[in-house]
Amino acid sequence: MSKLLKNKNFWSYVILIVALILFACSFIFQSFSFDRASFAYNVEKLQSGIHKQESDALLVLEDTALIKRLGRGKETLQDQERLYKKDYYFYVYQKAANGRYLMFWNTAVTIIPDSIINDGNDEEFVQLSNGYYYIKKIQQPGLLICYAILIKSQFFITSDYFKESYPLNKELDGLANISNNPGPHVVKSLSGKPIFYLKQRPGAVTGTDDFG
Repeated sequence: MSKLLKNKNFWSYVILIVALILFACSFIFQSFSFDRASFAYNVEKLQSGIHKQESDALLVLEDTALIKRLGRGKETLQDQERLYKKDYYFYVYQKAANGRYLMFWNTAVTIIPDSIINDGNDEEFVQLSNGYYYIKKIQQPGLLICYAILIKSQFFITSDYFKESYPLNKELDGLANISNNPGPHVVKSLSGKPIFYLKQRPGAVTGTDDFG
């Protein structure tokens, strides 16, 4: 038998090398698995943010006295202060024979186009001039009420002040792309209806402190 094969040091080195290879493979696999799990966690965090704003909007809609004041253009200063603090955008339209009149809105950031107001959909995911929104429309006697939740800000010209971002979970900034094509990372509304899908950008790696 070869002296090399009899050498105990030789076999010790072989075992050490094999152990190092197995350790490296295990580390790579765990990192890959954690990265996927971390991305999924951040998608769920974004979805939770949407649900929180939807739930808050439902509470506003349940305040019938407030809604009546808004529909008549008789809102109080307290009403304005309450609604201007919301993170979502709230619009109240008064129905008329010749169209609809916007009676109240709590933002100057964006106005929902008439094409979306009149398309007959109760809820939809749309791209406007400054980003992607989830829009919900509620019909009430004499009124149309809408709220819009900003999912991702996006601008034609980006800068330090105008850049792509997911305001409900900034951990996804630079990591995720919005897609209408079905995939494993679906974002649903409070009612359980799929709104859109997120895909991890090629080469993007989520942070290791997402679970903190």
